[in-house]
Amino acid sequence: MQRFADIFIAICLPIAAASAGVVAYFQFEASGRMAIAFAGLALVALILVRLDGLRRRARRETETRLAAMDRLLKVFGGDLEAVERRLAALEDGQPRRSRDELDQVIAEIEVIGTLTRQVIETVADLEIAVAEGRSTAGTTARQAAAPAVKAAPPERVPRPGAAAFVPDRFDHLDPDGFLDLVRRAIDADRIELLLQPIVTLPQRKARFYEALARLRAEDGEVIHPSDYIPLAESRGFIAALDEQILLKSVNILRRLTARSKDVGVFLNLSGASLGHADFFRDFVQVMEKNRDLCEMLVFEFTQASVRSLGPIELEGLRALAGLGFHFSVDQITDLKISFQNLADLGFRYVKISADRLLHRPDELATDIHPADLSDYFQRFGMELIADRIEREADVVDVLDFGIRLGQGFLFSPPRPVRLDVLQTPAARAAEPSRAEAEAAAPTPAMRSLVAGPSPVPSPAPRPPSLPDVAAAKP
Repeated sequence: MQRFADIFIAICLPIAAASAGVVAYFQFEASGRMAIAFAGLALVALILVRLDGLRRRARRETETRLAAMDRLLKVFGGDLEAVERRLAALEDGQPRRSRDELDQVIAEIEVIGTLTRQVIETVADLEIAVAEGRSTAGTTARQAAAPAVKAAPPERVPRPGAAAFVPDRFDHLDPDGFLDLVRRAIDADRIELLLQPIVTLPQRKARFYEALARLRAEDGEVIHPSDYIPLAESRGFIAALDEQILLKSVNILRRLTARSKDVGVFLNLSGASLGHADFFRDFVQVMEKNRDLCEMLVFEFTQASVRSLGPIELEGLRALAGLGFHFSVDQITDLKISFQNLADLGFRYVKISADRLLHRPDELATDIHPADLSDYFQRFGMELIADRIEREADVVDVLDFGIRLGQGFLFSPPRPVRLDVLQTPAARAAEPSRAEAEAAAPTPAMRSLVAGPSPVPSPAPRPPSLPDVAAAKP
C-alpha cells in the first residue's frame, strides 16, 4: 500500500504545480514565462515538503527497528546466560552423577551375581544328588542280578556337557579330573604369560603386545587357552584367572611404559568376568587407580563373546569406557554384527586373520571387498589388524589392502615373560640383588621383558588381590 501511495503523490505533485501556474496565468493575468516559473517554484516546494516527510518516516522506521533489535539482543543475552548456567551445572554435577550411576550398576551386578551363584550351587547339588541316585540304583540292580559277583565301584557321572571341555591330550582324565587339574594350576599360580608383538606395517615396529596366558600342570605339561577357557567359563571360575592375568599385565605395562610411552598391551578378557560381581567391583577400583594406562591398555574380546554379552556385561563395558579404556574384538568369522554399536561401546580395533582376508573372503558374508575393509572400519573410528600372518607374501597383500597393523609368527612368536617382571613392586623389593643384576644388563625393551625357551619355571609367589596391587601402584 505504501508503494501505491508514493506513486500517487509523485503523480499529484506536477499536477498541483501545473494547476498553480494556470491559476497565476488566468487569474492574475501573469505572462506565460511568469506562470511557468511560478509552476516550477511550486513543484520544487512540493518536492521539498515531500522529501522532508520521507526523511521523517525513514527516521521513525529506523528507530523502530533499532528498538526491536535491542529487545532481541536482550532476549538473546538472557538465553545465553541460561545456557551458561546449565553448562556450569552440568560440569559440576556430571562427575557425581556418573559415580552414582556406576555405583548403581555395581550394586545390581553384585545382586545378580549372588543370585547366579545360588542358582549354580543349587543345580550342582541337584546334579550330585541325581548322580548318587543313579549310582545307587545301578549297584542295587547288579547285586540283585548276580549276588555272587562282587559289584564294581560305581562309575563317576560327569556333569552334562562337561565332556566337551576335556581336550584330547587329557582324555585319560574325566571332566572332574581335568577341572581339578586346571583349578590346581590356577591356585598354585602356575600361569605363564607370553607376549606377542602387534607391529606397524611396513616398518614392523612393535606398537602393541598381546598378552597370552597358558597353564602348567604339576608334571610340566602345557594347558593352552583353548583347552581351559571353555571349562573355566562354564564352571564360573574364569574371573579368578582373569584377575591374576590382569595383575601380571599391569605390572608388565608399567615396565614397558617406563621405557616407552608408545607401546601398549592387548589383554584378553572373558565376557563372563564382566558379570562376576566380586571381580568386577575390584576390577573397576583397580582401573580407576590406573586410568593413566587407558591409552595403552586395550581389553580384547572374541566375536562370540561379544555376541553373547547381556545387559549386565554391556553396562560393565560402558563403565570401563567411561574410565577412558578401549576394546578390541578378535576371532572375527563374519561381519554380521553392528560395528557402529561396537564403536559406541568403545571398541577401537578389529582383528581378522590374514588367511580369511586374502584367501577366504566369502566367509566374511559381506559385499564389501577386503581391500575396502580398512576404510570401512575407519568410518566408525576403528582400526583393522591382520593377525596370523605367517608368510612374507601375505604382508605384501595386506599392505595393498591399506592395513597398517599386523600380528603373527612371521614377526615373532609369543615369548614368555621373565618371572621378575610379573612380580609386584613389593615382591621385587624383597630381592634387591637379583633385581639389580638384571637391571644392569643393557637390553632392548622387549628383550628385557621376554626370555627364550627355558625349562618349566618354578611357581612364582601368588600375586595379591586386585585392591592390593592398586595400592602398590608406583
